[in-house]
Amino acid sequence: MLDAGSTILDRAVIEHNLLSASKLYNNISFDELGSLLEIPPRKVSLLLPLAKMLPYHCDQMNILVYFEMTEEKCHTQKIIVN
Repeated sequence: MLDAGSTILDRAVIEHNLLSASKLYNNISFDELGSLLEIPPRKVSLLLPLAKMLPYHCDQMNILVYFEMTEEKCHTQKIIVN
């Protein structure tokens, strides 16, 4: 899935950063998410299924990832807004 030279640690860091991005963004383009994760955008769609605990859906027509709202995310956004 990742490059031949990548390690389990590399994958764990990417998955952690993907989860972190999901807590900050409601939606994000594949290009922007790839940039945040420091991976090519085409690999974003390959990595998303690996994050089994991450509720999301993809709009491949508009090349966007939508992260679903969780109770924790709703609470965090209320704090930021108020």
